[in-house]
Amino acid sequence: HQSLPSALIFLRKVIHFFLFGNIYVALGAFSLCAETIVQFGLIGSSWYYASLTLFATLFVYNLQRFVLKQAQAKTTSIRKTWLQNNRASIGYLVAIGFVGNLYCVYIIHSVQFILLLSPLFLLSLAYFIPGIHIRKFGWLKLTSLSIVWMATTATLPLILYHKSSTNFFAIFFHSL
Repeated sequence: HQSLPSALIFLRKVIHFFLFGNIYVALGAFSLCAETIVQFGLIGSSWYYASLTLFATLFVYNLQRFVLKQAQAKTTSIRKTWLQNNRASIGYLVAIGFVGNLYCVYIIHSVQFILLLSPLFLLSLAYFIPGIHIRKFGWLKLTSLSIVWMATTATLPLILYHKSSTNFFAIFFHSL
């Protein structure tokens, strides 16, 4: 590590932040929403919704780093070592995600929106909250992740921004 040029050390730090801070996951969520918006020609504040998915993903994926205790023993995992040494960075990402969520919800300003997203947010929290911890149950983990990602990035944008009246369950089960 010490023999690397400073530019490579900096690049390594940026890549670790991008990967271990779940920024690539948040950009993926935004991109999937953007694809839905473009392919279906959605209008209105749909780009704020896509931004909300970015901030919500950043918030939830990094919030679990605070809730789940990292092993205190010496570890050889680069990810776990990075997480232990960069708690402040994770905290900043949680704060950015939270503030970004508040801003996007304020701009979108829709009761229907809040009602449809709330169960998905609760399911996302149940994934890692102690006592529930869905991630410990194989098929339940896979099913909950699939439902949240599909509903958030494809189904809800259609319901919230499509001109015709749509039925959530019809679109949801059609998407499966």
